Amino acid sequence: MKTAAEPLLDPAFLRKLEQWSLAVRRVTGGQYAGERRSKRHGHSVEFADFRNYVPGDDIRFVDWNLYARLERLYLKLFLHQQELNVHIIVDLSESMTFGSPSKSLMARRLAAAIGMIALTHNDGLTIDLGTSQGTARERHLALCRGRPFTPRMLGLLGDAPEGGPLRLAGFVETTLMRIRRPGLVIIISDFLEPESFEPALRAIIARRHEAIVLHVLDREEWEPTLTGDLNLIDAESEDNAEVSINPAILGRYRARVTAWSESMAAWCTARGMTYARVLNNASPEDVILKTLRRLGRLG
Repeated sequence: MKTAAEPLLDPAFLRKLEQWSLAVRRVTGGQYAGERRSKRHGHSVEFADFRNYVPGDDIRFVDWNLYARLERLYLKLFLHQQELNVHIIVDLSESMTFGSPSKSLMARRLAAAIGMIALTHNDGLTIDLGTSQGTARERHLALCRGRPFTPRMLGLLGDAPEGGPLRLAGFVETTLMRIRRPGLVIIISDFLEPESFEPALRAIIARRHEAIVLHVLDREEWEPTLTGDLNLIDAESEDNAEVSINPAILGRYRARVTAWSESMAAWCTARGMTYARVLNNASPEDVILKTLRRLGRLG
């Protein structure tokens, strides 16, 4: 279970986040004016180029000064500012409560940092928490935009209920059904549920979203130090297995978990998704400002 409440993000880190925006490979239009520059031309205030006038064009955008000099009609083009809708899906099931600090705390911190970037730049933001605990209101942040919603976002993530079983793929599919337009989906999970990875991400692809996959693992899951005869119990299914761990078995485990992570990364890369493995003892600031920047997801 969750420990005593503590600030999700350091104030100095919050100030740094204001300098960055989320980078996307394609911008999808919406009904609100955002701060994201599109290659498509529109009617914003920033001039982009001219083109020849053709019958049917809006004469309000004819450059009459240019016509006076050249006696030809040219239309002024402007850069179109478009919104980006950011949808953050956070796995807070029982397995995410493992570790010190817990994987769920890291997940909530990453979600808060990304959410802060989105709100600062007037992107639309929704957050859905995958847990069987709490009420529906405690598990969902409806679409919002702008800095005034920062306290509500931080309150949701700071007080988020945790634990219980979760069918991740089904939760992702249900969440995406509420989203009308393609946007940027960030999914944060340990993906320890069997066969949860591909079905969950295929649901994102099917709805034409871009995706960032943050794979959160505890240091002990990545490089275990356990030895001897143990009875291991699955955190969610409560299945157990009696094992005898020695250096050879640990070596095989490490090779398999590395291959698992690398196969997930390759799967995502082949489909235009961004994958990053995150250990729960890492600095959230490093994950956001170094890892995501290196992967081309901050601009």
